[in-house]
Amino acid sequence: VISEGDSIGCFDTRLSEDEEDATCEDLAMNGDCVNNPGFMLFYCANSCMVCYEPGTKTFPIGDPQEIHPDDIDNPEIIQKTIDIILKTFTYMSTQIMNQQSSIPFRSLCRNNDEFCSSLAATNLCIKPENYDELPDDDPERETYEYMMSECAPACQSCETSLIDLEVAKIMSDCIPDTRHGNIFGPGDLNRMFERIVGELEFGEDKIVPDYKANIHSRPTHPPGFKGNDDDPTEYVLGPWVVTLENILTDEECDRLVQLGGSRGYIRSELEEEKDYDEEQLRIEKETEDAYRTSTNTWCEEECWRDPVTQRVLQKISNVTGVPDSFSEYLQLLSYVPGQYYKEHHDYVEDQPYQNPGPRMITFFLYLNDVTEGGSTRLTDITGDDGGIFLDIQPKKGMALLWPSVLDEDPSAMDDRTYHEALAVLKGRKYGANAWLHLRQYKSDPCDYDALNEIGLEENDEGDFEEEENEIVENDE
Repeated sequence: VISEGDSIGCFDTRLSEDEEDATCEDLAMNGDCVNNPGFMLFYCANSCMVCYEPGTKTFPIGDPQEIHPDDIDNPEIIQKTIDIILKTFTYMSTQIMNQQSSIPFRSLCRNNDEFCSSLAATNLCIKPENYDELPDDDPERETYEYMMSECAPACQSCETSLIDLEVAKIMSDCIPDTRHGNIFGPGDLNRMFERIVGELEFGEDKIVPDYKANIHSRPTHPPGFKGNDDDPTEYVLGPWVVTLENILTDEECDRLVQLGGSRGYIRSELEEEKDYDEEQLRIEKETEDAYRTSTNTWCEEECWRDPVTQRVLQKISNVTGVPDSFSEYLQLLSYVPGQYYKEHHDYVEDQPYQNPGPRMITFFLYLNDVTEGGSTRLTDITGDDGGIFLDIQPKKGMALLWPSVLDEDPSAMDDRTYHEALAVLKGRKYGANAWLHLRQYKSDPCDYDALNEIGLEENDEGDFEEEENEIVENDE
């Protein structure tokens, strides 16, 4: 009666490595969208019906409805059944498929019996007056509970009978608004860099700080490029990589260094360390084989509220057009001689499916001049293992910008922007990272710990074990 259709722009990203593995659709039908939301809402979004447009009129609703054989000759019940079907469509399209808070119920809100509407027409959705007094095996009680769970659309009971409301609230808070929350769409990243380097106008109402832009890499040649010896290039063709000299004043640089020192620099940790065993952690912390040896602190609370910090953040926002609410707190960095950070990428695998989305842009600030070493190296800027790299030497007050995502798809990783921080050889290196996300970062309402706990299962000892697939809050 109500047809089934695909949502647009919403995909199941879980790929089965074995033909016998359950698909996202199998898992959703098994109730995993509720039982293991930390995995399903992000990797099986389509099967969990996360991304349907509000008010959509085409969606899965379960079994096609028929008249019960006992009522095939009863015109009154037939008419009531038709009315139930029409009311079900209105209920589903205006509530379940139209409200963000109803998303957790969608995958379970189906008529799993072909006679649901016909049974609802005989008042079987009405709760018995003495329900609480009836024994569990009472036929009247069992019939009502069956209707609530297996015929929820016909009974209009999806919100009240399928999921605990507290669980539904946690899930709803953790479902990203991929339709309307993205600050950039296809082409916007390229236009941002064209504005930054002066090829497009910022707009009359925009206040942009003074700086000198240098292009180290860009996707295409600029308009008017002649391509001969009279018009040589000082850039490579690849992703945008731009430096902005003198974007920060000496005062701003010195204040950020001071704030970092007052908060205290600690050893930088890797995202992967949560999965390390004891020996791997020892190697990372104590040996020359460590992947990252720098120290850092996060510019939160009083550091974030500092007037100079706010001035710096406003500059970043004015240059990129991305408000500070889309940015992580500044990560303040310190490198002493011998410290480094080996090749890595700023794109974090799980983030596209979380509320803030992926890191789109790295806006790195150099807070001092380094006597020797300490360059930032983009290790394979053409992405073809051709040995072409870019080395950017730290310069006080300069910013280095590059994208972590593709211009044509701001949720997908650009694998050409792997980079490393080369070891400081002499002097000290201070810097600050600003990572700008596709969606709001600072106002993320999701309680990721609570979300993951929904997917915890009790073992034989009475302890809880995390399911294999889990989304963790980024703390890189």
